[in-house]
Amino acid sequence: MDQVRFGTSGPASTLCGRQVQITNLNNGWTATVTIADDCPTCQNSNSIDLSVGAFQALQPDLSVGEFPISWSYL
Repeated sequence: MDQVRFGTSGPASTLCGRQVQITNLNNGWTATVTIADDCPTCQNSNSIDLSVGAFQALQPDLSVGEFPISWSYL
């Protein structure tokens, strides 16, 4: 979760442990993930840094690096 939205660096944020559903806008694939920490390098307030497993659930080719998403809290 981007650092601005996360609200604090580290696991103290109230968002930590919350689940979100993410959709890859290029292929329509979805995944449910759990927020674990903040992402100080995320580009904007809608960015989410994913684990390798979560990334590959949405886009199997890791070399893509980034792709457009939509997401919502569950």
